[in-house]
Amino acid sequence: MRRDDNHSDVAMRNTTGARDHLFISYATEDAATAHWLTRRLTAEGYRVWCDQIQLLGGESYPKVIDDAIANRTWRFIALLSRFSKSKDNPVKERTKALKVGKALRCPDFVIPLNLDGTEPDWMVTDLTYIPFQHGWAGGLRQLLEKLAKINSPRPLSNGAEVAILSFLPQNIISTERESLFLNCVRFTHIPAHVLRFSVDPPLKPEEKRRVAAEWPHRFVSPRELLAFQFPPTGLGDGGVRLAGDPIAWNDGARISGIEGTDVVSDLLTKAIRHHAIKLRLSESFDRRLYYYFPAGLVEDDKVHFELPSGSRTWVNSVGERTYYRLGVSQKYRYHLGIAFRVRRDVIPGYVLRLTVVFHITDTNGQSLPARTVGSRRKHLGKTWWNSEWLNRHLAVLSFLANGEKPINLGGESSDPLQLSSQFVTLEAPFGINEAALEPPEPKDDELDEDDDEEDDVG
Repeated sequence: MRRDDNHSDVAMRNTTGARDHLFISYATEDAATAHWLTRRLTAEGYRVWCDQIQLLGGESYPKVIDDAIANRTWRFIALLSRFSKSKDNPVKERTKALKVGKALRCPDFVIPLNLDGTEPDWMVTDLTYIPFQHGWAGGLRQLLEKLAKINSPRPLSNGAEVAILSFLPQNIISTERESLFLNCVRFTHIPAHVLRFSVDPPLKPEEKRRVAAEWPHRFVSPRELLAFQFPPTGLGDGGVRLAGDPIAWNDGARISGIEGTDVVSDLLTKAIRHHAIKLRLSESFDRRLYYYFPAGLVEDDKVHFELPSGSRTWVNSVGERTYYRLGVSQKYRYHLGIAFRVRRDVIPGYVLRLTVVFHITDTNGQSLPARTVGSRRKHLGKTWWNSEWLNRHLAVLSFLANGEKPINLGGESSDPLQLSSQFVTLEAPFGINEAALEPPEPKDDELDEDDDEEDDVG
């Protein structure tokens, strides 16, 4: 588009009020593009007005659209599509902008962006479009080149920060101190010594399975294994015998050629898995080993637990939901579950990291394809906030504790293996005002049928 001289831009800068804003006009159906473009231009340092976002990083803006276009706008960016061609508001805004551009003798006051390849309407047929229908990246590049060529004001030195903060609602930060729960539980006491056992003759496969189900241990060879505790009565009759004195592991010594800390991590993992099985949780594997509540394990399939406030409540351990996709509905069943991992890099000492997972089947309890399981898991927790996830972690830990404080995982009474029944907590000097956040609206094709709050706490 040819410019005879710069006198129109000079005139625009000298009009009453600062003409340093880009005005984005669009139809409601194109809101996603408009909001994306608003933030991208803001990040580049431009001051942008978009009706649902308003002005990012600037002073108050005129509430009357006509006044905003006539007196404050540097360039009017029109998002043209099959929707905006016929909508009253976009048409009125373009009409106003064309009149302003003519009065200012600024032929490129209106910069049209073609979103979907639609044919231009009669008002802007003589203007050069910036194509966005082939890709937003290419369209944005051309738009930025255009704005740079006409020396568009870029008053925001912190545009990128302003754009990022625009995603958050106002008053999101609370000045009150907040307790943060880690999904980690301390091992409050670990036996100071590891016991070495000889196995003679070597156990057969079925004997190994029986021993593993009843006694946490680690084989280091077919004839040698390590454990924190003696085997239950009767297992020793199969050739498992104590071999030598107990071995201290906390002095950095190697045990049977293995780093002592690695031996301890493995024995702690075996102990918590053995504890889960003893409590009759079911074992499964889907990219990682986890344990879940079978139907009927707890009364009414509800796990009762205590909130940090001291009140008691519950969550469902088993339930059914309906998943909609492309007009087709399918019910599925979920089971509350937990995955374990022993860590030494979170805080000083050993902790057990608990991660809530869900075992997904059809309503008959049959396994589903991996891709289907993943989509159902996302569907189940898509609107859950921190409190919902925390409640389920608290419920599982309460079940593992089974009334014990701390949780006893074995070992000699004089030197037991014990796990805390409380999550590790940290204290933050400020918090997040979650009341200011709104949960995301579910997509139409993922709405639940008969959503009766079966997944809420009681």
